[in-house]
Amino acid sequence: MTTDVIHASSTRTAQFPYPVLVEQQAEKGWVAQVMGWTECRAEGSSRETAIAALQQILSDRLAAAEVIYVDLPIQADLPTQVTPPIQETEHPWMKHAGMYENDPLFEQVLDEIEAYRRELDASR
Repeated sequence: MTTDVIHASSTRTAQFPYPVLVEQQAEKGWVAQVMGWTECRAEGSSRETAIAALQQILSDRLAAAEVIYVDLPIQADLPTQVTPPIQETEHPWMKHAGMYENDPLFEQVLDEIEAYRRELDASR
């Protein structure tokens, strides 16, 4: 397992966009919560105050922490994507395939269709 550490200096900050759920609730006013981080939420009387309070909570929390990325090993013999088994079923129109195989008029119908298409193309 490898770890890439992103070091942040105290004089420079980087933007780290993250989804935040902001909703109005009858009893609490406005609530802002970081998606996937249930304990990181703030309330406010307006949308803006809830978001500002959440940003302050995040700033305080991340001031003494760091964000890192960790590479997790994946076993080579395991599938990386789980797909449902494919059921072998016949296409619903396959029962009609070849139904005009021995019909002497079939070739004439195809010739008429082709002639009509040529006629349409010529009129454009």
